[in-house]
Amino acid sequence: MAKYCSNCGKELNKGQLCSCKEIEKKQISVFVNNFRTLLKGMFTYPVDTMKNFIQEHNFINALIAIGVNIVTLVILICIFLKEFASPIELFGNYSRNYFFQMETRIEIPYVRVILVTIIILAVIYALMSGIAYGISAKCFKSKTSYKKMVVWLGPTAAMMSVVYLVAAMCLLIGMPFATIVLVAGGLLNMYYMYQGLHYACNANKNYLGYILMLTILLTGFIMGYIVPRLLILHI
Repeated sequence: MAKYCSNCGKELNKGQLCSCKEIEKKQISVFVNNFRTLLKGMFTYPVDTMKNFIQEHNFINALIAIGVNIVTLVILICIFLKEFASPIELFGNYSRNYFFQMETRIEIPYVRVILVTIIILAVIYALMSGIAYGISAKCFKSKTSYKKMVVWLGPTAAMMSVVYLVAAMCLLIGMPFATIVLVAGGLLNMYYMYQGLHYACNANKNYLGYILMLTILLTGFIMGYIVPRLLILHI
């Protein structure tokens, strides 16, 4: 009776072991090393790193960087909610009603927060890539692709993952420290996005600022104005 690999379905001889799991381990190792190289490069030679990275063949590596970015932001949000939103401290450690001696607490639905955050961030990244592609390719006649625009967001996503983790640790010290880290990281992120856009499309350098500005404005408008109203109508 023939034997088949339970992982990939390959037919095996008696006593033969399938090599698919070893191949998967090697692939995972390659992706981890690529992310580590990208992350190191963004803090040593960021512009050169983006120049070398922003190519269509790095699409999967960019998705991994974006995935790590989403996870770290989820961690930051959960720590923020734990430290500053539950319980809400209005008068001392608890908000008390002195007539009824009741304590007011807010139970935070962490599972829902995590799922909603992941969905929103994934939509934002997909939307930004699509809008940037549409503006650069259709309006400014740039030779690029949607995949390349996704890859464009990969390096800055990797860098911001570190910023979010540092900000999460700063939250344990105080909100002002975390705010400083996030603002500084956000400004650096915008600058690197602008620099990286030059390698993601061949648009005239004079138009890169307009492409980035319109991409951010349209993404913000869609996510902040149109989507909430569509959800309300659907409900």
